[in-house]
Amino acid sequence: MKIIKIYSNNKSFKNITFNENWLNVILWEISDRNDYSKDTHNLWKSLLTELINFLLLKQIDKKEKFFLTKSNKFEKYEFFIEILLNSWKYLILKRDVAKDTKISLKENETTLESYETDIKNWNHENIPIGKAIDLLNEYLSFDVLKNYKYRKYLDYFIRSQEDFLDVFKLNKFKWKDKDWKPMVLELLNFDSTIYKRKIECDQELEDIKSKINFIRNENKVDENKVDELRWLIDIETDKKNEIEKYIDNFNFTKSYEDDKNKLVDDLDINIDVLNSHHYSLKSEIQRCKSSLSNNLDYIDLEKLKTLYTEIELFFPTELLKSYEDLIEFNVSIGSEREKIIKNNLLKIELESNEVESKIKKLEKEKSELLLNLTERSSYEKFKQYQKQLAKKEADLIFLEKKLDIVDQINSNLRKQKSIEQDIAVLTEEIKDLILSQKHKDIRRIFWKIILNVLNTSAVISLNQNGAWNIDFVANYQNTENLQETDQWKWNSYKKLLCSAFDLSLLSFYSDKSFYKFIYHDGILDNLDIRKSENYLNEVRSLCKKDNTQYILTVIESQLSDVQKKIKLSDEEIVLILSDKDDSWKLFWFSF
Repeated sequence: MKIIKIYSNNKSFKNITFNENWLNVILWEISDRNDYSKDTHNLWKSLLTELINFLLLKQIDKKEKFFLTKSNKFEKYEFFIEILLNSWKYLILKRDVAKDTKISLKENETTLESYETDIKNWNHENIPIGKAIDLLNEYLSFDVLKNYKYRKYLDYFIRSQEDFLDVFKLNKFKWKDKDWKPMVLELLNFDSTIYKRKIECDQELEDIKSKINFIRNENKVDENKVDELRWLIDIETDKKNEIEKYIDNFNFTKSYEDDKNKLVDDLDINIDVLNSHHYSLKSEIQRCKSSLSNNLDYIDLEKLKTLYTEIELFFPTELLKSYEDLIEFNVSIGSEREKIIKNNLLKIELESNEVESKIKKLEKEKSELLLNLTERSSYEKFKQYQKQLAKKEADLIFLEKKLDIVDQINSNLRKQKSIEQDIAVLTEEIKDLILSQKHKDIRRIFWKIILNVLNTSAVISLNQNGAWNIDFVANYQNTENLQETDQWKWNSYKKLLCSAFDLSLLSFYSDKSFYKFIYHDGILDNLDIRKSENYLNEVRSLCKKDNTQYILTVIESQLSDVQKKIKLSDEEIVLILSDKDDSWKLFWFSF
């Protein structure tokens, strides 16, 4: 895929036609070297990057901040981009500013001869942007990173100034590692299946550990005392059986046999069941109240920072972020936990009151039935046995519930152990993956580019971090002992690492159906003129060798002393902007 044209229906925009197979320069001229009131940085050169992204169907989530949509200045603008597909056909995309979610697409056998805006017979007209992205993905038909849509990794080939801050992690990658590192691994020619599974296992392990701690804290149980708990259940069961035996053998005098049978059959069993249930509910109420009174532990970050200061240790930003995430998680869990417990407590208390009322009603009825019994002492003893039985049954229910909770914890601990074993295996497989050196050809191209431009060595490497996951590293090396140097800290040299990475990908995949262009905004800014000359020569060489397209923006002053043999040709300069007046600006007006 290459960019052929970018144009608009509005004549105030400077339409651009790009060279297919070599260098394309957007040059920003200084009209008057002695006019200190002007600045070429105000010519909107960086916004061309955003415009290309817009035309390649970037979804605008915050329209109040995007330069085309934050005012009505551009509401009547229609923008077009013509791209060359890897099928050697041409595709035109149209996107209006006023209706930026409606896209039109048209495929042609040949390129447009002019900046045509009145296009007939669109293949797809005014379709939703989501569907348009899917269609463009089909038109592009990349055979690299097939599991990702083209937009996911587009910014490696259209780098804005913000995207030169890190070689691998683009400015838009504000997500967790799992959302971008597997993709970079595949860009480097590796299979990411093992790494994805490792990340999934890490998350599963974190989740199950949190679940175990939550169950422990909520129920105040110790899974290591399961044998003791089973022994208590056995003892309490024996005591319950003994009481049941006394009740079964208990006898009133024959003259009151009918009353006794009615009491046992119609009332006592019901009262016994209700008493057991009531005792269990009371225990549950007490447990809920206890849980509400025990707040989750929180981390006092200020005290923690003070401690680090007192012991003269640096408090890492990453550690602060981890603690802040933990505090946020605890607050979220604590709030949800309190809400659930309070709702549960209310339901249990209502049920407890209802059960208590039923017991009182049945006790009253039973008292009336036994009112005329002369053996009152026998009845009282019988009643005492019943209460003991109800308590034992409630105790058993409570103990069995604790045993069930312990079983849950132990079951989750077994799962935790299994996941940890999987992680250990995957960790070794990741080591083997790195040793397979699938990225060696990309790394060699990367090294060669840096060597040709800066006459120094640089390397792309994959390392396992403290969690045994993958970190991507791009650094400069001393050519004599291959030790890492601090050159990557220099802004212009860090940008060259990013550029070399992008160019090495473009070169490595040049025989595949993939991106065939790169757009770099301000790559030569503040670079030594001799290194700029080397860079231009290297880019020209790569474009010629790989049949690729390179687009860069540059301020005239950055190339003012370039040797004659290196100077840009008229064909290479596809657009000139100047601070002379508004007619030389990208949109013919100032902001």
